[in-house]
Amino acid sequence: MAISLSRSVRETTSARPLFVDSLGQKRSARRPMDSVISSDYHWQVAITAAVMVTLVTTISSNQRGHYGISVIGALYIVAGTLPIVPMVRAARRGNVTAHAWRFMAAGVALNTIADIVYALHDQRPGRIPVVAPSDVIFLASCGAFIVGVVMLTQTRRGLIGASVRLDGVIAGLAAASLVSFFWFQQLVSVGNGTVHAVLDMAYPIFDLLMLVLIVAALAPHRYRPDRSTAFLMAGVFWFVIGDVIHVSQQANQPFSSSTGADLTFVVGIWLMGLSASTRAQRRRPFEALSEVTSLSYAAVPVAAGFVSILVVSACTRWDRPPQVVTLALAALVLVLARMWLTLRAEGCLVRSSNEDARTDSLTGLPNRRFLIEQVESMLSPQGSGRAGVILIDLDGFKEVNDALGHGAGDILLGMVGARFVERLGERGTLTRLGGDEFAAVCDGPEERLVEIAGELLATTTEPCLLEGLRVRLGASIGIALGDAGSHSAYELLRGADVAMYDAKKHKLGISVYRAASDTNSRESLSLLNDLRDAIEGGGISLHFQPTVDVRSGRIRGVEALARWEHPVHGMIHPDEFIPMAEHAGLISGLTASILVQAIAAVSELDRDGHHLNVSVNISRLDLLDDALPELIEETLERFVFPAKRLTIEITESSLDEDPIRAARCVDRIRAKGVRISIDDFGVGYSSLSQLLGIPVDELKVDRSFMSGLDRDPRAQAIVRSAVQLGRALGLSVVAEGIEEVRVLEVLRGYGVDIGQGTLISRPLPARELAVFLGSRSDAESALTQRAVLVGL
Repeated sequence: MAISLSRSVRETTSARPLFVDSLGQKRSARRPMDSVISSDYHWQVAITAAVMVTLVTTISSNQRGHYGISVIGALYIVAGTLPIVPMVRAARRGNVTAHAWRFMAAGVALNTIADIVYALHDQRPGRIPVVAPSDVIFLASCGAFIVGVVMLTQTRRGLIGASVRLDGVIAGLAAASLVSFFWFQQLVSVGNGTVHAVLDMAYPIFDLLMLVLIVAALAPHRYRPDRSTAFLMAGVFWFVIGDVIHVSQQANQPFSSSTGADLTFVVGIWLMGLSASTRAQRRRPFEALSEVTSLSYAAVPVAAGFVSILVVSACTRWDRPPQVVTLALAALVLVLARMWLTLRAEGCLVRSSNEDARTDSLTGLPNRRFLIEQVESMLSPQGSGRAGVILIDLDGFKEVNDALGHGAGDILLGMVGARFVERLGERGTLTRLGGDEFAAVCDGPEERLVEIAGELLATTTEPCLLEGLRVRLGASIGIALGDAGSHSAYELLRGADVAMYDAKKHKLGISVYRAASDTNSRESLSLLNDLRDAIEGGGISLHFQPTVDVRSGRIRGVEALARWEHPVHGMIHPDEFIPMAEHAGLISGLTASILVQAIAAVSELDRDGHHLNVSVNISRLDLLDDALPELIEETLERFVFPAKRLTIEITESSLDEDPIRAARCVDRIRAKGVRISIDDFGVGYSSLSQLLGIPVDELKVDRSFMSGLDRDPRAQAIVRSAVQLGRALGLSVVAEGIEEVRVLEVLRGYGVDIGQGTLISRPLPARELAVFLGSRSDAESALTQRAVLVGL
C-alpha cells in the first residue's frame, strides 16, 4: 500500500502550478473568489490533520506488519484518499489544466483501490501471485500519473516540449540502469523472481521520471518554482526516498514492510494535497522560454549520459545481468537522439531568426535589410555589376490611416504590396522599407527601370475596396542606378530617396536621381565645409558694380556683390553658395562679412575723394535676425560711415517668410538712417501691398524687363508703370541690367533716376574699381561720352 501511495502522490504533485501562467485561473461560478480560497485553506488544514494523525499513530503503534485492514491501514487509506478532493476542485475550475488534474485524481483513486486490493487479497500468506491484481492497478495508476504530468508539463512549444519529455525518459532509463546495477541481481536471487524484481524497480524509476519531467518543465521559468510547484517537487522527492528504501528492503527481506518507507509516502501524499490546493502564481513576461539557455536544457541528458557510461563501464568489471547494460545503452541512444533534436531545433531557430530579420512582419515582404544585401550582392564581382533601386512612397496613405484607423491602413498596405509583387513579377524583388514606403530592386538600363516604375505608379491608382469604400492612392517614385566600384547599396538607396522627394516636391510622379543636381550629396557636404571655412577665414570677397545718375552721368554709388573663389571649383556664383549658407545657418556670418568689407572698401575710396553710396543685399533670413540692426549700426560706427550712404536691398519674397518680424526689422534699420531698397521689383506678386507696409526709399526694377525694352511694348508698359508708381510715392527708381545704349535712352525718357549694368561697368574688384574711377574727372568724362550717345 505504501508503495502505491507514494507513486500516486508523486504524480499528482507535479501537475498544475507550472502552466497556468499565461491564462490564469477562472473565477468560480458558484461562489466568490474569497470563498474559494477559504475553502482551499480548509482542505489544507484537513489534509494536514489527517497526515499528522497517521504519523503519530504509526510511530507509536506496535501493529507493524499486520495483514488486513487495521487502524493504521484505515488511516493510510484516508490520508491517501483526501488529496483527491482538491484535485477534483482544481479540475472543476475550468482552466487549461482541468484534464490533467482529472488524470491525477484518477491516479490517486486507482492507487487507493490498489492499496485496498493489496491489503484484502494479495497480501494473504501463501496467495501472492507472480503478478498480483494490485500490481495491475498500481501500474494503471502510474500510467494515469504519467499522462497527467505530461499534460501539465506541455509547454505548447512543439519540438522543445518533446525534448523536455524525452529528457524524462532518458533520466528514467539512466536511473533504471543504476538501480538495476545495485539491486536487480539481488532481488532475483532472493527469490522474488525476474518479474517481481522488475516491478519493484519500476516504481522508483517512475518516481525519478516524474521528478525529471517536473524539473525540466521549470527550465522556461529559470528553475524558480512557485509555492505550489515547490510542494509538488518536495512530495515527489519523498516518494523517491520511500521507493528506494522499499527496493533496498525487498532485496534483503522480501515480502516485508517498512514503517520508514510507509511514512515517506504519507508525507509525500500530504505535500501533494497542499500542492493541489495551492493556487499557482502568474509568471512575469521576462520568464519566457526564449530566455532559457541551451545549457539549462542540456543538464538532464548530459548527467543521464554520464551515469549510463559509468554503468556500462562498471558492468565490464563486475558481472551484472544483460538487462542492466541494455537499459544504460538505451539511455545513451536517447541521449544521442536528444542531441540531434537540439541541433535540429537550433538550426531551425537560426534559419527562422535569419528569415525574420529579413522579413517585414506586416506584409510578409522582404525588408530593408534584405534590400541592402540584395543590392550589395548585385554590385559585387560575383553579381551583375549593376543595380537599380525604385523607391515608392504612397501619396494619400496618411489620410486613409487617419480616417479609417491603423488597422485599415495595415490592410491597405498588404493589398498594395500584393499588387506591386504581381505587377513586378520576375523583373525584380519588392521590399517594404517601413511606413508607406516600398522599394524594388531591379537590374537593367534606366529606360527599363522607368518603364517598371510607370507600371507600379499606375498600380497605385487602381481603387482598393476598404471597409466598403473605394480608396485610391497615388505615389511618388524615385529611381537610382549604380555600378560596381562607384556606388554602394546605401548610396543607391539614398539616391532613390532624394529622387523620390524631388518627384513629390515637383509633382512629377517619377524622378531619376542625378548626382549633379543633388544639393545634399557628399560633394555638396564637402563644399559646405569649404564655405564655412571661407566665411570664417575671409575667403568671401566683393566685387563692386557702379551705379550712375541717368541724367548727368555722374557715378552715384556702387553695389557690393559677393564672390567666392574656390581653390578647386573656381569662381562660384552667389546663386549657388548663398542658398547653401541659408540652409546651413551660415547666412548671419556671411552677411556680417559682406557688410564689413563693403563699408571698409567704400571708406577707403573716400580717402581718394570718391564719396560713393554703397548698396548691400541681405538674405530673407537676415530679416528674421533681431541682431541685424545692431550689427549694421556697429559697423557704421566702426568705420565712421554715414548711415544715409548705406542702402540695404531686400527682395519682395523675403518679406513673405514672417511679414511681422521682417517689417519690424526693416523699421529698426530704417530708424538708424539707413536707406531701404526693394530689389527685383516687379517679379513678386505682392509688390504693392509690401510698399504700404514698410518704409521704402527706393525701387529697383528687375533686370528681366531690360532685355528688348526698346522693342517690347509689354515690358515698356511695366517699367513705365513702375517709374510712375515710384514717383507718386516719392521713391527713387533704379534700373539694373542695362546692356544697350537704346535701353538707356528709353529709361531716361521714362524718368528713371539711377542706372546700373554692363553698359556702364561690369562688377569690379576693389582695386580695379579704384583704377576705373581714377580721378573723378576721368571717370565722369568716360561716362559723359556714353551719355552723349543717348542724348544726355
